[in-house]
Amino acid sequence: MIRRLAILPILLGFLLAACGGKATVLVDSPTPGVAAPSAAGPTAAADSGSGSAGTTYQLVPDQTTARFTINEVLLGQPNTVVGTTHDIQGAFSLDLSDPAGAQYGPVEINADSFVTDDDKRNGAIRRFILQTNNPINASVTFQPTSVDGLPDSAQVGTPYDVTVTGDLTLHGVTQSVTFEGQVTASTADEIQGSLSVTVPRADFHLNIPSVPQVADVQETLLLQLDFVATRS
Repeated sequence: MIRRLAILPILLGFLLAACGGKATVLVDSPTPGVAAPSAAGPTAAADSGSGSAGTTYQLVPDQTTARFTINEVLLGQPNTVVGTTHDIQGAFSLDLSDPAGAQYGPVEINADSFVTDDDKRNGAIRRFILQTNNPINASVTFQPTSVDGLPDSAQVGTPYDVTVTGDLTLHGVTQSVTFEGQVTASTADEIQGSLSVTVPRADFHLNIPSVPQVADVQETLLLQLDFVATRS
């Protein structure tokens, strides 16, 4: 459980999922020479390609979930800790006839809003792991910079395997990560996706409190984003 382990957020990613990207390093304050979080708001469109902006789609928080998963050995038994949140904002512009010309704004997750199945663990995550009382740690941001796997022209109802690379900002540090997953235009007015990435927790400098109940904590974290975005 995470009050006894230390866990990440999410981050989440935008359209996303996968292994293979660099992970962001967690620190208590910005590291010299490392970019601070983007000043752009969640609905700002960052140009990630040429072409028309197309239709603007907004993430629907009630239907969008950011999740982290980590395994541990608790009281001698294997245990899986899962933290989730729906407190997510983001937008992108997409023309289904020209997906390569899409523009992606940042995905922003309220780092203070992750919950597990234990209130004490939730408090430990906020105070000792994410340290969300520090304003610089209040949100987790992912700004996509490239998306691979989209067709020249997308068809409604057809799922597409994608990789999404971008800048993940966590605890004031920004680095490139790559997510893998699948996206589908369920209708012309709605885009759905499921994306994930596995990262070594050591790359995030996550500090796991030493407690007698926990004998071992997995070295990697699974980060996932399941989203629904609708025409705005």
